[in-house]
Parts: sequence; C-alpha cells; structure tokens
Amino acid sequence: GRVRGHGKVADMTATSVTGEENTAPPWTQVPSGWPVPNEDLTEHARMVVLAALADDGLRPAHTRLAYEDETTLSNLVPSPADDVTASDLLAVAVQVPLTPVNARRLLVHGGHRLEVLAALLELEDGDLALAGPSALEAMEQLLAVMARALSNGDARKSHDGLVAADLLCSCKRPGLFPALSEPVRAALGLSDQVHRRIDWLLFRALLGDRDVMRAIDDLSDRVRADTRRTLTLVGPERLPILCAALSTRFTNDFRSVDEAERAVLSGSEGIKKSCQIL
Repeated sequence: GRVRGHGKVADMTATSVTGEENTAPPWTQVPSGWPVPNEDLTEHARMVVLAALADDGLRPAHTRLAYEDETTLSNLVPSPADDVTASDLLAVAVQVPLTPVNARRLLVHGGHRLEVLAALLELEDGDLALAGPSALEAMEQLLAVMARALSNGDARKSHDGLVAADLLCSCKRPGLFPALSEPVRAALGLSDQVHRRIDWLLFRALLGDRDVMRAIDDLSDRVRADTRRTLTLVGPERLPILCAALSTRFTNDFRSVDEAERAVLSGSEGIKKSCQIL
C-alpha cells in the first residue's frame, strides 16, 4: 500500500561554496538555497517507482504502456522544440482545461509568448539525471513564464495553471521535466510541495539510481519488442518512459495493482470489472 505521512520531506540546504570552487560533478550539486528531498522521501519514491516499472502482477508495466494510446504528452502531437504551437496546447488540454485567453497568450505575438520563447532558447533539452545548478535554474525560469501565461486569477485556477505549465514544459523539454499528474505526485509523497524544486531533485536522484535505470531500460526493451501500433509513442529518454509507467499505474481511472488483486480475491464481479484493462 501507499506510505502516508512522511512528516518533514525536505531539508533546506544551501551550497557553501561558489560554482568555481565546487569540483563535484554538476549532477550532484544543488542551486543555493534550494530544499532537497530527505532520505525517507527518496526511498519511498524509489519503492513506488520500482513497483510501477515492475513486469509482474495483473497489469505489468509493459502491458500498460503497450495499451496506452498517450504514453507521453511530448509524443502525442510533436511540434518544434523552441516554439509553442496549437498542437502543444492540444496535448496539454487532454489533461487540463485551457481557456481562450491562455491560448492567445501563447500563440499570438506578444509579451507572454516572447517570454516563453526566450526561456525556451535558454534551455536545451537534456537528461535530468545530469542536470546541474544552471540547468535547474533555467528549468525554474521556463516553468515560471509558462505558469504566468497559463494563470487565470483565483487560487484554484492558478493551481490549474501551474499543472498546465508543468505539462507544457514536459512537452517542450521531455528529458528534463517530469510529467506528473496529481495522483502520481500523491503516490510519490509530493502533494505537500508548493514548488517543483523537490520534484526535479528527487527525479534526478531516481534517474541516477542503478536499479531504477536498469528497470527503465528493461521496460523500454519489452515495450519496443511488442508489435502493437502504439509502440512508437514511447520516447527515447528514460524520464518519459518512467513518467508513462507512473501515469498508467496511478491515473486514467486505473486502480493500483494491490487494489486489483484484492478485488479478484474478494470475488466481487463489479469491482473486477472496474479494474479491467482495455
């Protein structure tokens, strides 16, 4: 089952030396003043991720991804990497409602669009596992300008704007930004985080974990060996594949494997039907 109540999930830390003095690899460094995930949160998320990538149970990961029509937002309707198009907004609108104002801000030449395009030019796509402080700060800048363009005033709509900005960033830079729905963030223990710094540092650590890397690569091989048409939608980077595995386990009206197994054991036909896969 899910682990609840992690207590304090982030410890505030600041780098004690300047970038010139710090000789540690960039992917082990944290921007000054950023909170870092503690060991309890990291280990909990690692267990959740490995379970989502597992090739066992009623719905093994490769089966979920082979049946899933939208394994990654970035591959749903591809568009130029340094532009925002109607195709990008369509990919986001599959999960989060967007208003005509949101669309105009991002598609019509003006302040919001120019801000977003400038931020995109400052950040090439890459591998989150190797992201250093400068890349992480550029990610935060891109997310901020996306969120401003997609915000709509009140608190609830502003939250939707942040979720939409998250998804749009993952469309444009799929190797850097995790595409995490609210159910996925809850399962990972991230629901109480008010910004995305913890998310990115946590996923950077997960993508550098040897067991997680091996599980993602094994899953990728299994899905690519499948002959289904949707096979081609699985992205080449580890991060989109990991996010697809998490998304198909915890969202899209799927139940957890544990719940499905309990339903079968209980003999309840009604619950069984609710847990069936396509």
